[in-house]
Amino acid sequence: MTISGTNFSTTPGQDQVSVNGTAATVTAATATQLTVTVPSGATSGHLTVTTPGGAVTSTQDFFVPPAGYSTAQVSLTTRTTLGSTPSASFTSANTIGLLVFDAAAGQRLSVEASNVTIGGSGCCSTVLSLLKPDGSALVGGAYVGTAGGFVDTVTAAAAGTYTLVVVPQNGATGSLSL
Repeated sequence: MTISGTNFSTTPGQDQVSVNGTAATVTAATATQLTVTVPSGATSGHLTVTTPGGAVTSTQDFFVPPAGYSTAQVSLTTRTTLGSTPSASFTSANTIGLLVFDAAAGQRLSVEASNVTIGGSGCCSTVLSLLKPDGSALVGGAYVGTAGGFVDTVTAAAAGTYTLVVVPQNGATGSLSL
């Protein structure tokens, strides 16, 4: 990935980048641009850049597909907040969506899917997975369908950015509210 800005050190080892808290490797640096290798195990969230002149955290999220998916398969990326009701639309077959949000350690989380038009199954047309900030599964896969569905309440294991992965099954398209 390439990060543009100002006041970077031209010595790559003096610039540090993390992707949602996971250290990345700076492979090249100019005063206005860093070339960075996205680390294995990185998850979606904010970028933090630290230079000899200070540190800054991005206001926008950087999205990393979970294991088993490529960037070409991601058709939806968005940040949401707990308590809101985001919509997710899939117009291309065989794509996934990534919705990120911040949670505090110990916070209780649940997901309700409604207004589901993805696929034709009342129970099983979409899989929802909830990933912890470290990328491991908090909820491994809950099926929802046109009848809607619910991910049972779980507790956030750590403070940080969590990812809700929405995977329409069998090339299905459509939308849902979460």
